[in-house]
Amino acid sequence: MTLTPRRAILIFCALLAATLVSGCKRDRTGADIVREGAIAWLPKESVGLLVVEVRELRGLKSGIHWMEEVESLAGEGGPLHEIQQRFGLEAFAGLERVGLAIVPEVNNKVAYGAVTEGRFDEAKMRAAMDGQDIITVREAEGEGPDFSLTVLAGGRLAVGPRAVLERVRANAGRTGSGLDGNTRLIERLRELRPGAQVWGALDTRSLGELAGDYATTRGLDTSAIASASQFSSLVSIAFQGRLGETVQLDLFGKADSEAHARSLADAARGLLALGRMAAGNQAPPAFTDLLDGIRIDQQEASVLLHASVPEKSLAALANQVTGSAGSPPAPAAPAPPDAAPITEP
Repeated sequence: MTLTPRRAILIFCALLAATLVSGCKRDRTGADIVREGAIAWLPKESVGLLVVEVRELRGLKSGIHWMEEVESLAGEGGPLHEIQQRFGLEAFAGLERVGLAIVPEVNNKVAYGAVTEGRFDEAKMRAAMDGQDIITVREAEGEGPDFSLTVLAGGRLAVGPRAVLERVRANAGRTGSGLDGNTRLIERLRELRPGAQVWGALDTRSLGELAGDYATTRGLDTSAIASASQFSSLVSIAFQGRLGETVQLDLFGKADSEAHARSLADAARGLLALGRMAAGNQAPPAFTDLLDGIRIDQQEASVLLHASVPEKSLAALANQVTGSAGSPPAPAAPAPPDAAPITEP
């Protein structure tokens, strides 16, 4: 085939177009996942988000153990028991993802809201609601919130206080009216890429203000909050955790300036150094593995922390902690009485 000037120009244009299109593509982020699903319907004013990738956890040994514990809790009463009784655990065989938000309420109170994503039988889920939009299965007690349920489009289940669920239902299908319109959290979630089993973000500045206001209005001791004022320059944090033979955790902190980010990174490194000094040469290997697996960096106004620790080291450390916090050892059994002297016949 002869390469004529006209054909050469056409080939060049096709290659240029392909290059431009591929350059416009980008990896999906945590922000994209939020926008694409029901998590976007959680309240816009949320100050924190935790996402658990249930489908990914099912393929892990540690995830299977975690799921078994959740199922056992469902049989012991409480909110999970209420869900099991009404819908049945088989209704959640297609559960893929759960998003839990921290939601500020009036009078400096903190509530929550959670939504599920996955493949559900919407007709069966709605039938279990007995024709009601929201069902309150436990009324509020003291300062604690009530526990209510609602079924959203696609059979997705949402749980939380009734007031929060009313906002979730109002946000459904309305782009930008829910969590997908929370600029601070969405900005942090852009740091995350799919693959982690647990991920999310915190609006640390708003959380700090909320904690301070709560303590002040109730006359509580605010000294602990005041002592943490050096961290007030931390605006928000994104985090992600990957489970496996090695547990990996990434934190992406955003400070209000580059200088403050540098100070935060130095403070974090100082805490690590103090931990090493306090442990000394007598530190258990698992604790040493934990400290050795932490790396802290600073880039412009961001503070980055990466931790990589063998799962067996974390398990050993957890066993040591729970063992030292357990009940005291039982007192030694009393010594047997002296044997009677043997009398010769």
